[in-house]
Amino acid sequence: MKAAAKPLDRASWVAAGLARLRRDGIGAVRIELLARDLDVSKGSFYWHFSKRSELLTEILAAWRRSDTTAVIEAVEAGGGGPEDRLWKLFEFIASSDRSLERAVRNWAATDAAAADSLAQVDRRRLAYLEDLFVAMGFNAADASARAGLAYASVVGETARGTPIALAERLRHHRLLISQISGPI
Repeated sequence: MKAAAKPLDRASWVAAGLARLRRDGIGAVRIELLARDLDVSKGSFYWHFSKRSELLTEILAAWRRSDTTAVIEAVEAGGGGPEDRLWKLFEFIASSDRSLERAVRNWAATDAAAADSLAQVDRRRLAYLEDLFVAMGFNAADASARAGLAYASVVGETARGTPIALAERLRHHRLLISQISGPI
C-alpha cells in the first residue's frame, strides 16, 4: 500500500517553480509543467493561487530571501571583521550554484516585475558591500566604487555562465578582493 502523500502547500509550488526556473528558464514555469513535476492536477495550483502571476511574485520573493537576505545574515552571523566578512561572502558566492541567478537576470530582461525585483536585490547587495568597505575605513565614494567593481565582477562571472573549478574561482575572488581592498 502506497503511503499517503503530504498535502501540497504554496511553498511546494514555489519550490517547484524555482526548480523549473533554475533548470529551464521562466518560459517553463507553467502550471501544467509544475503540476506534472509535483504529480498533481492543475486544480491543486488553483487551490493555492488565483493566477500564475501570483506564483511568480512569490518565486521572486523566495529568491530575494534565499539569495540575498539569507546570505547576508549568514555572513554576519559568522562574525569577524569587515575583511573576514567580505571574504566569507566571496567564498559563499564562489561555491554556490549561480544558475538561478542567471535565470532571474534573463527573466528580468523581459519582465518589469522581475526587473524591479532584481533592481531591489542589486541595490541591497551593493549597499551591503559598501557597508563592508566603509567598515574597512574607506570613505563613502571609495567604498561605493569598490563595491561596484566587486559586484560587477560577480555579475559578470554569473552572466558568463562558463563552469570554473571552485579552486580557480576562489583564486579569482582572492585576487579581486586583494586589489579592491588595497590603497588607490
